[in-house]
Amino acid sequence: MYDVSPREVRREVRRWSGTAVFVLVTFVLVITAGILVPGYFIGGWFQTHQIQRQFNNTVNSQQYQTSLLNEMQQHLTNVGDVANTRLGVPANSAEQATLRASQLNELQQFCSESTTFIAGDFPNGASVESTIQANCTSAGTLAADPPLANPVPQG
Repeated sequence: MYDVSPREVRREVRRWSGTAVFVLVTFVLVITAGILVPGYFIGGWFQTHQIQRQFNNTVNSQQYQTSLLNEMQQHLTNVGDVANTRLGVPANSAEQATLRASQLNELQQFCSESTTFIAGDFPNGASVESTIQANCTSAGTLAADPPLANPVPQG
């Protein structure tokens, strides 16, 4: 049999206790990092998809589309008003250039808003859709020569 004294036990425990604590702490840190790091990235992935889904639900809602259609029709009304004003202004004047720039700005805003417009069963929805196709690119920018910005008055 072994004759082990309490003093020898204490000496051996002290000898191995630092190593045991180090191994235990390292083990806990590795397991924790193995759970938290992937969990962080997975959580970010889920959050991104949740935000995208909420955005899509908002854009596809009837109220949003109706509001957007009203804004786009207001831009078209403004373009028409500027066009009527342009008819009474000499063709080569500085005012004509300013009015055309204003008209193009309204059209650019119209085209920007058109990127989220979904043609549906809206009053005047089909006419707005055809106006979008004639004056805007698919990226929501102004076409090279938008028909609504013409004609330039003669004179």
